[in-house]
Amino acid sequence: MTAPQEIPGLAELGKEVPIGDIDQELREFFATDETVTKASLLNLAVYSEQSDALATNPPIIRELTRENACRSLLVLSLPGPERSVRAWVEAHCHLTEAGAKAACSEQVSFLLIGGSPSLVRSMIFSNTDSDLPLVLWWQGEISEVFEERLHARIDRLIFDSAQWASPTAPLFRLSASLKEGARFVPHDLSFTRGSALRACLAACFEEPRAREALPQLDAIEIRHSPGQPGFMAALWLITWITHRLGWTLQGSASIHGTYLFRSKNGRAVEAHLISTPDSGPALVGLKTWGAGFVFEASLDDDQDYWKLLIQFDTLQQESLFPARSQTPCGLLGEILGRAGRNRSMIEALPRLRELLVSN
Repeated sequence: MTAPQEIPGLAELGKEVPIGDIDQELREFFATDETVTKASLLNLAVYSEQSDALATNPPIIRELTRENACRSLLVLSLPGPERSVRAWVEAHCHLTEAGAKAACSEQVSFLLIGGSPSLVRSMIFSNTDSDLPLVLWWQGEISEVFEERLHARIDRLIFDSAQWASPTAPLFRLSASLKEGARFVPHDLSFTRGSALRACLAACFEEPRAREALPQLDAIEIRHSPGQPGFMAALWLITWITHRLGWTLQGSASIHGTYLFRSKNGRAVEAHLISTPDSGPALVGLKTWGAGFVFEASLDDDQDYWKLLIQFDTLQQESLFPARSQTPCGLLGEILGRAGRNRSMIEALPRLRELLVSN
């Protein structure tokens, strides 16, 4: 158990207030300063059971609200022998384009000691702007707090499967919730890490000759950074590719990072996930080939662009595609900016679970 005085970041959370005074304190902030205006397009609840969350999350929210105005609710829940609740309020303000007023996003932070799932729900639901959608960013392992009475009222669920010791069970749990009628849209940050490379591949196969070569693929090789974030991003990428192409999983030899597939025309195809020795972005490169052709994508030296190479015999074509931010703020901003139903990820979930089970 972590004592309150040992929890980092509490002194930087703004003004500590009684739970019942949160709304009043926020109203007074905007009423007494004519140079600021409230800005909010959604509620963003961030839930964590890691003791450093109230130190690491506010800088992310501060940067995120430059482009995504929201009311953020930062909830840290820790075990303890007795129940206690503390709250802080502050606002992240950024100058508008006109420059006359600053647009400010509210932040409410909670420290729950010895709390229960019902207390977590109460702190979140009683402090949201009811007219706006609710996004829940769940950090770390899925615990007992994540149950139907919580997820029934959220619009989007953001999580990172790379943070889970064993992703199979929680992914099955999420899939079961969706099948049972849960209305939230799931977003895995591990899936989002591959968005730029997916866009690069999609653009590659818009070229007629490249599209005609798809049935002749022999192998796919994905290079990723060491560790779970790189592995899960690579696994999601091969999941997306094989699901879109309608391939069938034949088996795996996970000790070698190799998965065996059968294409729709009966062709045997191997997929290799290769961990590189250097740390860096989750995904480092992709290469796929067949008889007489090679498609290869790799990051440039500054990691700002994906370099795409398409080669047919002696014909070679190169192009550049922007790489996207891999920071937590960049990934969150991409999800919030796109919105939508995230069908490409949801539809591929069964294939991801299939690969995890075979691994």
